[in-house]
Order: sequence, then C-alpha cells, then structure tokens
Amino acid sequence: MSFQISLFTQCDCVSVVSLIRPYYNREAFQEETITKQKVMSLLKRKATTNLNAKPNKLIRQELCNCQDSGNLNQSDVHLFRKSMYEARRKLFPKVPKCFLEATAMIRI
Repeated sequence: MSFQISLFTQCDCVSVVSLIRPYYNREAFQEETITKQKVMSLLKRKATTNLNAKPNKLIRQELCNCQDSGNLNQSDVHLFRKSMYEARRKLFPKVPKCFLEATAMIRI
C-alpha cells in the first residue's frame, strides 16, 4: 500500500498553503463480508447480555434469523464463536496468577 502526498508551502516555510489528500484505491466491500460483520456484532451483543445462553444456541438462532446465511462456512462459525468468547471474557475479572494477587482481589 502506498500513499502519495503533496505539500505546498510559501517561500518562508512558515505556513502550509495546501495539502492534497492521499489517493487510496480500495475495493468496495462484498455483501458476504457485510453479512458476516452484522452477524458477528449481533452475536457479540447477545453473548454479553445473555451470559447463561450457550454460544451454540445463540449462533443457531442468529443463523436461522439471518436471510443470507447460505454464504457462511465452518470457519466463519468458528470466528463467531471465538469473538463471542472474547466478548464474554472481558466481562469477568482477571484470574490471579499468584497468592498475593488472589488476596488483593479478596480484599477489594
């Protein structure tokens, strides 16, 4: 990836006269990618609000509700499960690594 930036200044180099923004050629997102991102964000939200539900149940419910779920494969489902786990993990306290950390957590 390369950028081209042009900077024009006055002769005394005190102020910038103009700055041309870089041209970045990016392909448009495909529908499959957008669908994956929508499903992933919904699953993460449901996983953090409903902690008692099993991840497999949430994934199945969302895939049944999603109209474009035919394009998803096993690796996508694995990524959904992993992102749900990471979102839930942020809600729980850190596991202590030594005895001093455990006693400090109890005192708080």
